[in-house]
Amino acid sequence: MPVQPEDDNKYKNKGYLHPYLDGTYYHQGVGEKPKTLIELAMCHLSASIRTRDVWWKVYKDADVRTRWMNDALEKSVEVYSGYQEDLPSDKPVDVKLTAKQIDYVLDELEGYEALRDEINHCEVSCFDRIWQSNASIFSTGLRSLNASLDLLEARPDPDYPVESYLIDPSSSLVYNSTLVYDTETPGLLRPEPPPEQDYAVSTHSAILPADFLVSPSGNVSWLSYIPDLYPSPSPSSSERKVYRNFTALLTVCIPLFEHVVTDLHRTNSLPYRITGTYHYEDWDEPSEPEDEEEDEERWAEYKLRYGEWEKQRRVVVPDVPKGGYPGGLEERRCFVKLRDRVVQVITEVKEIHLSPERPTYCDNSWRVAGMKNEAIVACLAYFPLFENVVGGSITFRTAITFPKPLIPYDSAGIAQTYGLTPGAPCTQILGTVPVHAGRAVAWPNIYSHRYSPSRPFRLADPAKPGRARIISFYLCDPDKPVISTARVPPTRKEWVERALALTVMERVPVEIIERIVGAVPGLLSEAEVRKVRREARVERQHVRADINDMYFGVLYDIGRA
Repeated sequence: MPVQPEDDNKYKNKGYLHPYLDGTYYHQGVGEKPKTLIELAMCHLSASIRTRDVWWKVYKDADVRTRWMNDALEKSVEVYSGYQEDLPSDKPVDVKLTAKQIDYVLDELEGYEALRDEINHCEVSCFDRIWQSNASIFSTGLRSLNASLDLLEARPDPDYPVESYLIDPSSSLVYNSTLVYDTETPGLLRPEPPPEQDYAVSTHSAILPADFLVSPSGNVSWLSYIPDLYPSPSPSSSERKVYRNFTALLTVCIPLFEHVVTDLHRTNSLPYRITGTYHYEDWDEPSEPEDEEEDEERWAEYKLRYGEWEKQRRVVVPDVPKGGYPGGLEERRCFVKLRDRVVQVITEVKEIHLSPERPTYCDNSWRVAGMKNEAIVACLAYFPLFENVVGGSITFRTAITFPKPLIPYDSAGIAQTYGLTPGAPCTQILGTVPVHAGRAVAWPNIYSHRYSPSRPFRLADPAKPGRARIISFYLCDPDKPVISTARVPPTRKEWVERALALTVMERVPVEIIERIVGAVPGLLSEAEVRKVRREARVERQHVRADINDMYFGVLYDIGRA
């Protein structure tokens, strides 16, 4: 791994990119600069090579390199740019890479090898800033983790019968209801909803993270309760076992988060293999008739010749540097450390239940995690259990700004260089990561993701039921703490009754306990919890649609480029 700079304090306040911008306020779209179709194809080729077993041990072998070169020369690479990938009318662009471009990809593997974190078993995944485990990073605790989660009640999602939740954090804090400790004036207060001036900020509720302490060596311990998981004081309780397993799992996931947020930090810019823009090889444009009063037949002939010339002129797209790969892919201006500090993490656990009647599962909706309230900068999905289930993959996309045309209103050059056409959404598909039991994948929240329909979860034996379990960790901005469960007392009426029963039940009648619980403000019954979750889900579905429109769905307007 690259050496960390001795002093990176000057970079700490730069912050992280986030997807909660309104693209209508930006003249040329949001997101980062687009990559050319050729560069996207190079990234896809590199990712496919790095899925091979022990690629880092053989990529320098001359015979292996020759074989990989020949394989790449024989095939084209499918690239999506400005498309939604699953619509019948949207087709990928087939890109045929040259030997020079393939050489760049093969040389660049040296940088990806340098980025590999052998100690923590993780490496760059299908695209820059996306990381994955290259082994079962939690193999020693996997059985204990699944056994403890099996003791939790699975609650079916009312909207999606195939899904059920073991831990659902969505009812954490309700504005004007939930009590929160005030850090400035000690005591409890009811937080008011934020002003309605930002479409990505909830005025209904917030999903709360739990606080975790990461030691200098990287070991994690929990400081506050996980929403929807009872904070039992009994070491032998099922919930306490889940807490122990989660802290052990998060310990091995912290390095993945560190890599993602380091790459996401504004001081560490996204690498670009190809820079510059396109131009036309031949500018021998047909001449207009000299006399504007010439007859219509001559003007019609000119327009015909001009149209043919415009179609046939050759676009010269930008290419990799003449010297090839310049090195330095692994270099970073600063490294983000999550060790020796408190981190805030939202935890969610859900299961996918398949049956002979519903043998496959995918999630067609693109999404980012949370809302601006939660300030989530990175996401991690871990797959601890596949029972009679195979397949499954996560696809990622990013928002891009308008490419700047060399010629005003020139759509042909832009289409051939970037794959964008007027009226197409300014997005690019970054790649797809296959998942399997034991794999962890982490990515920045500026990348929208979904469980891809091109490689859905499916039953291994179609005649038997199956299930897959997904544990999701969402890391809140480590430099800007939000309200967490460290400041919010448990809001579940059932939990308070349970705690009182364990401590005073023998001495106090049940009726008195019920009156005590009823007098505590801000507590929610199970029915009220379900209602809050439903309301929060509806609000977030609307916001997710807004994010897809206003951030990822900004349409390319060549007149504004």
